Amino acid sequence: MLVGVRTDKGVIRDKNEDSFYISDDHRFFIIADGVGGCNSGEVASRVAVEGIAAYLKEHPFTVFHQDEEIYHYLSACLKSVNKQVISLSKSDIQYNGMGTTIVLLYIVQNKMYVAYMGDSRGYLIRNREIVQITQDHTISAELLRSGTITDMEAKTHPQRNVITRALGIDENIEAEMSQMDLEKDDIVILCTDGLYNEVEEKEILDTFLNEENIQKSCDSIVELVNRRESRDNITILALKMEAID
Repeated sequence: MLVGVRTDKGVIRDKNEDSFYISDDHRFFIIADGVGGCNSGEVASRVAVEGIAAYLKEHPFTVFHQDEEIYHYLSACLKSVNKQVISLSKSDIQYNGMGTTIVLLYIVQNKMYVAYMGDSRGYLIRNREIVQITQDHTISAELLRSGTITDMEAKTHPQRNVITRALGIDENIEAEMSQMDLEKDDIVILCTDGLYNEVEEKEILDTFLNEENIQKSCDSIVELVNRRESRDNITILALKMEAID
């Protein structure tokens, strides 16, 4: 497996409220985009990513299990960290209301499992095509899925950035989960909205098909976003499957 990653505060923002994590065994991958006033977004994403990393080490998942067991493990992990973020948000007024998007990817054998909340995204490039493998948890995305608004209307909807599900905003929150088989030469991309709000899916696809390596692809797409004077932080984490276990 080849791995590339790039995070950047962007052109406009003073601080980077995105966080990411790659496990040493290249089985777990995380990106997070914090939300909240003052410094709380930065704190929320960092606490969430560090909390998940600590949970993974304290509760090692070393053998392959059935899908239901994997879902239960990922759910327990995120629920544990959700409590940590909520507890911290209640401990100090400056952290009140903070939360974070999260995408947690687990790869084992020829499968990947994704647990996520918020509007950070996962994409899959296969056979020179790109597809989104997560669903945005925003008001506009939910209206789009229900058929209330069109795709064009969703792109300019006044509530397109209002998140309906995020880590740290609800004690009873549940992550959305999915799994799929992987194939040789698949490219899996995790990214925050600071990236996909500034570039089209075709531009992401073309960059990863045309660049010579996965890290260069990540660097190039972030540089493209910054040339467009990104209004947000940018994080992209990409994996290329050289072989299947």
